[in-house]
Amino acid sequence: MRTTFIIGLLALVPRLSHGQQGFTNKVEFGIWGGTASYVGDIRPAYKEQIKLVRPAFGVYNRLNFDRRWAIRTSLNYGTITSSDHYSTNVYEQMRNLSFTNTIMEAATQLEFNFKKYVMGSSRYDFTPYTFLGIGIFLHNPKAELDGKWYDLQPLGTEGQFYPSETGLTQYKLFQVAVPMGGGFKWSVNKHLTLGFEVGYRATYTDYLDDISGEYYSTEVLATGPNGAIVAALADRSSEVVSIPIGEEGRQRGDSRSTDAYVFTGISISYTFRRFVCPWPQF
Repeated sequence: MRTTFIIGLLALVPRLSHGQQGFTNKVEFGIWGGTASYVGDIRPAYKEQIKLVRPAFGVYNRLNFDRRWAIRTSLNYGTITSSDHYSTNVYEQMRNLSFTNTIMEAATQLEFNFKKYVMGSSRYDFTPYTFLGIGIFLHNPKAELDGKWYDLQPLGTEGQFYPSETGLTQYKLFQVAVPMGGGFKWSVNKHLTLGFEVGYRATYTDYLDDISGEYYSTEVLATGPNGAIVAALADRSSEVVSIPIGEEGRQRGDSRSTDAYVFTGISISYTFRRFVCPWPQF
């Protein structure tokens, strides 16, 4: 349903590209900077979440079809992280899992302006907007153990290398994202635009944090390649409690929902080229 809706929206692009009568199509090129945050199986207390935001930035171009519609393509980079140390849930505190993940994203999104918007106009120089799009991203969850960082996907911490027993396979590091959100933009003059945006990225993976389902036997994990490291990263409860909680089959994460990430930032763009539609009476 979500994918069908996105395809339907993006199908409007060829029609919009003809432009509105008398409207001067404008192409913006810009940069943005801000923060990246995460929504998933590790849930820190609300007041602690500010400690876990990390830098993010990107570049983009935006084609304004008319006063209401635009399409934007972007390349974005950010880091997400979280830790059970900041949770208020006792079980999650005992679980004691944490991760850091880098996100490299390419996305296209269709934007709708709630107000008429024309760059350089004194009357239509500001608007809130909403957007929906599609993107792909590369991610790589890591965790620190004894001062050393380990890539988690190759380790199979939930038994991904024992598919006959767990029903799992190794998750993909290339994934699809669905950007959605909104923001504000202000035309300083006919060339310069400032903006603020919050963009939620729904994904089709539950492994941005390397956590999804149940614990697998640490005894079995310990017998494989890098076994001691895999077992230690799969169940880290022994670092904070005397009796580890990672029994085989016990809940490790929530596989009923996928993970997500959020980019929030301030942007600035410059327009140096324009394509004029053949209706000058605008």
